[in-house]
Amino acid sequence: MHLQRCFLFLSALCCLACGEDETLQLTAGDYELIDSLFKERVTAVREGVEANCDSMFEQRVVYLADSLVRERTAERERYLERIQRELQQ
Repeated sequence: MHLQRCFLFLSALCCLACGEDETLQLTAGDYELIDSLFKERVTAVREGVEANCDSMFEQRVVYLADSLVRERTAERERYLERIQRELQQ
């Protein structure tokens, strides 16, 4: 419903913008409509961004944890190889 009103409002603005060089006077109701539509879209975008950020955070934590485990495992293997070489000498 709001999206239809917004489209209608923006269509009217576009039509008026193509006409003569008249200044467009917005009413208090127009400002209220614009503000409410803006708030709705900002809320929707914010929720989407936060969900994406949360998802990316979890993926990055898993990746970094795996990376640390691989790094420590390789370090431990190098250390054990060095000890075995020293014991063989």
